[in-house]
Amino acid sequence: MIPRQFQAGGALLGAAIIYASFGLLIRILSEMYGDFAQVTARFLLAAAILLVIRAVTKKSLKLSRREFLFSSLIGVSFASLIILFTLGIVAEKIATIIFVFYAASIVSSLF
Repeated sequence: MIPRQFQAGGALLGAAIIYASFGLLIRILSEMYGDFAQVTARFLLAAAILLVIRAVTKKSLKLSRREFLFSSLIGVSFASLIILFTLGIVAEKIATIIFVFYAASIVSSLF
């Protein structure tokens, strides 16, 4: 059995590697696919992963109307963030966009 600390560390390392590769993948794939096609493909991949997790855990999710509207608002804002991030990566230098993305995330989380 792997200790819990190593499981958490491995999960964080894997997530960091995947997240760090997004900028490079967006730049490379922009020659083959359009910006919105890339965003759509990523959302479909995330939806498929969530459906598999839901099928494995077999938990039903009951949300009130207010929770559903709040979750929908977060989903729409995240979708617009991903679209703008993809457009920014294609239009500007990767380092600049990633710095602004993290700086904005840190400042907004402070609020």
